[in-house]
Amino acid sequence: MNNQPQLCCQLCGSLNVNPNMPDIQKKTMQIYCNDCKQISEVNIKIEGMTNDGKLQVTYIPSLIGLDYDKDRIKKFF
Repeated sequence: MNNQPQLCCQLCGSLNVNPNMPDIQKKTMQIYCNDCKQISEVNIKIEGMTNDGKLQVTYIPSLIGLDYDKDRIKKFF
């Protein structure tokens, strides 16, 4: 069973999306929704490279990313 979060549109929640190339510096990736035509930017975690040379990334939903940042900020204050 796969427990990874599903890549979906940030506006309408559709799973009918196309990912773009990830931005490795910002650790984000743009996705295009084929249903509502929205272009969104999502957070990703870079896992490494596959044997055939493809970049392996994991999508991090926005709410998880925000909670992670809040916890990180709390540790510094």
